[in-house]
Amino acid sequence: MRVAEGAIQGPAIQAAMQGAMQAAIQARRASARGGSQAPRR
Repeated sequence: MRVAEGAIQGPAIQAAMQGAMQAAIQARRASARGGSQAPRR
């Protein structure tokens, strides 16, 4: 059972982390557009 849970949680955790990363990048771009933060690119 533990192995099955790990196999299911692995991809789910990766997907959640990718979603959080994309949200953080979008927030940075939005703040950069606002001018409060210098664009990194």
